[in-house]
Amino acid sequence: MADGSMNYVAVLAATGVNVGVQYLWYHRASAQFRLKEAEVKPGEDGRYRLPWGLMLLTSLLLSYALAVIFAAAGINTWAEGLMFGFIIGFGVIAMVMTPVFVIERRPRWIFLLHAGGAVLSIVVMGFILGGWQ
Repeated sequence: MADGSMNYVAVLAATGVNVGVQYLWYHRASAQFRLKEAEVKPGEDGRYRLPWGLMLLTSLLLSYALAVIFAAAGINTWAEGLMFGFIIGFGVIAMVMTPVFVIERRPRWIFLLHAGGAVLSIVVMGFILGGWQ
């Protein structure tokens, strides 16, 4: 926001959308196979359950943190939000994750699964927070 204020409705909307993105990313987009391959244990019904309470809390905190950064930077258009979301998602989050996966010698697909989900989340949240006045 140009005046440094924050739109709390946009924060809540970005939170909800991020939970939806995470659901689609981890629960639907072939991640079930990947979770099985990573030896994550399914529930009694054979399905993989995500910790939704934790997902909601971390999405809310992430959305709020992005909104604070965007307000301080005066980001107030959809395009700026999208661009800064990509910069933060790819340029910061994915790059911070990279050494961990390389040092631990984890498979490339695990990195792509987690970093891809993080970048997608930040970009979508940036789009919402940047443009919703």
